[in-house]
Amino acid sequence: MDEKRSIVKYSVPESAITRKAIFSVVNKPAIRALKKAGKDLAERGIAAGSRGSLSARVDGGFIVTATGAKLGDLSDDDFVVVSGFDLERHALLKAEGLKEPSSEAQLHARLYSILPAMNVVVHVHDPQLMGEKAAEKLKLPITAGGHEHGTKDAADAACALLADGGTAAIMKDHGIVAVAHKLEDAVEKLTVLHRRAP
Repeated sequence: MDEKRSIVKYSVPESAITRKAIFSVVNKPAIRALKKAGKDLAERGIAAGSRGSLSARVDGGFIVTATGAKLGDLSDDDFVVVSGFDLERHALLKAEGLKEPSSEAQLHARLYSILPAMNVVVHVHDPQLMGEKAAEKLKLPITAGGHEHGTKDAADAACALLADGGTAAIMKDHGIVAVAHKLEDAVEKLTVLHRRAP
């Protein structure tokens, strides 16, 4: 297995990704909505440096932003369909797209597996929403920290905080993750939290 340890913390065998454009009639609505959400988050100052990852559940898996994609300037080619992820071995099994999925694809896969009612995951690196001060003021759960982003441990820590029905959790010293049934609800949630943060 070829694993890109410097960026992606899960296994990505070369054979796992079918290199082809995924913008199609089927994927078009989700991709357009995710592009708009990314632009909105960046313009509102919530996605610092336009960093983070967005995804939406689709038949057979989820569409997620590609690694290195800038949320404020997403193109149709900045998305990957992930249709197979081994959560036990933390390995990508099957994906389609011109690029590799986000380094946080494991987080998205784990959240979808434990939250069947949630259709979107939004993860941003908002400096105002990544510390204990914000967690205390906004009454949000926060991970213990010390988890390297993109790893199974970081994903598990965030999932543990959202498993009982929460819709947002701070990943200490890294960012915040929000889940929702609708994309606009996740964007609105983060917008409100950003405005109320210290």
